Amino acid sequence: MGRRFAEAAERLMEEAAGHVKEGRLDAAAEAYRRVLRHQPNEWIVLAHLGACERFRGRWEEAERALLRALVVRPEEPGTLNELGLVMAASGRRVDAIAFLERAVRAEPRFLQGWCNLGKMLYVEALEGEGSVARAIDCFDRILALDPEQHEFRFLRDALRGDSVPAPPPGYVAAFFDRFAATFDAKVAGKLAYTAPEVAAGMLGSWLAPRRALTVLDLGCGTGLSGSIVRDAAAHLVGVDVSHGMFERARATGLYDRLEQGELQDFLDRAEPQAHDLVLALDVFIYVGALERTVPAIARTLKPEGRAIFSVEAGEGEGYSLSRSGRYAHSRAYVEGIASSAGLRPVEAREFMVREEAGRGVPALMFLYERP
Repeated sequence: MGRRFAEAAERLMEEAAGHVKEGRLDAAAEAYRRVLRHQPNEWIVLAHLGACERFRGRWEEAERALLRALVVRPEEPGTLNELGLVMAASGRRVDAIAFLERAVRAEPRFLQGWCNLGKMLYVEALEGEGSVARAIDCFDRILALDPEQHEFRFLRDALRGDSVPAPPPGYVAAFFDRFAATFDAKVAGKLAYTAPEVAAGMLGSWLAPRRALTVLDLGCGTGLSGSIVRDAAAHLVGVDVSHGMFERARATGLYDRLEQGELQDFLDRAEPQAHDLVLALDVFIYVGALERTVPAIARTLKPEGRAIFSVEAGEGEGYSLSRSGRYAHSRAYVEGIASSAGLRPVEAREFMVREEAGRGVPALMFLYERP
């Protein structure tokens, strides 16, 4: 009888693995539960069920399965890590950090555990609820295990206030891919994002009589910026590096043409004097140095064409990497580069681009014209 149960359990585990591979998580969870009806304390089944329930968004069921797995194998790093992810997903950050710290204590070379812990400690540090030094130490441990973890090197540099001219390749795409599905709800609701509204106000009188513009929307995201110029555009082009954002923009039907790729790569290939209007709203905060970008925008503008872009307001004469992992640019820096590129200022406006930790984030919106 025991052998038959073991064979049946093995078949069910194979069935569950197939369901997971095909994305049929409901069926996978049911297969795991069928195994547990006969083998209620099988650690690997409990662990797989917990992970499956997390992917289904069933936090309580995931927690119950994983805690049962811990009873069978106390301090098992993978289970502790998975519990940390469940706690994080359900909004229990303190508990998430506690489980992730247990995971890396149990296995000091557990890279994924360190990475998940680093993300939690970074958010804590940004929100003033945790130690910056603690987060930096975690990032140092990650980089000691794997020096190729460029995202964590970049975030460590941001927390330390180091000067970095640009994010590492792939960082921005991966960042936006993670929350493309919830982007609109988050920025419009929780973050009170205002850049499109401010840009619409600055462009309003110029746009009103026009209906045949060729418009380039850099970092188009889900189309929030493109929507303010759609009525005036005969041809609206959107560019975004994130595949998730690109797919969301395509689903809107807003754009006449979309390209997925790096902003600078697109501008370097763009035809000279091809656009009446170029938008880059809340984009330069992920670019850093603008010495190539702004002149490339100027080159692609038609005579009397306009460019409008925003930056988070920085101090001094240049730009700096903030703890948030975004760049801030001083007014003097932007105006100097725009002037060197041959752009004529039309208007500059100070505003609050979003809210973070209950405070507004100061920003600048610039409107320029190519003579």
